Amino acid sequence: MLNEIYFFAKFINIKPNKYIMRIRKAKLEDSKSMALLCQNTIKYVNSKDYNKSQITAWLTKNTTKHMRNNFPLVNKSIFVMLDNNRVIGLVSAKLDKQEISGLYVNQKHIGMKIGTKLLHKIETHFLSIGITNIKLYSTLTAFNFYKSQGYKKIKNVIKIIEGVPITTVLMTKNLAKK
Repeated sequence: MLNEIYFFAKFINIKPNKYIMRIRKAKLEDSKSMALLCQNTIKYVNSKDYNKSQITAWLTKNTTKHMRNNFPLVNKSIFVMLDNNRVIGLVSAKLDKQEISGLYVNQKHIGMKIGTKLLHKIETHFLSIGITNIKLYSTLTAFNFYKSQGYKKIKNVIKIIEGVPITTVLMTKNLAKK
């Protein structure tokens, strides 16, 4: 299949590596695209499970400035999924806390296994540095997705952002178990 894609791309005179979805480590210059992705996902996907004040509070933690300021953290890893060099998904982890701290997929690409691929990428990264037990705080929106990926619910947790309570679900997974 990949050979057919390369052949087609060459046939229509396109550089093939620019037009294939790929995952790479995030770069500082991705900050604006990552912030917009997070903001749009929160506004248009998570809004079915959270009210307007919760969405507004949540958005304050996903600005370009916030992304840039948090980028140089030593114990954090961020990977982005690119389609035609456009950020369409991201996953981030706090390595020192053994925690997946965010997974966002462009609303037009939900259902295309992008979240699954990003999740697998960060899990593989955790394994590569010897971490087998990880946790995350799922949104109500993403709970069933994580459950389908083998994560187990521990308990509901109320996070306070800008004084506004937001319900999340603490989940864990042992990566050593198949």
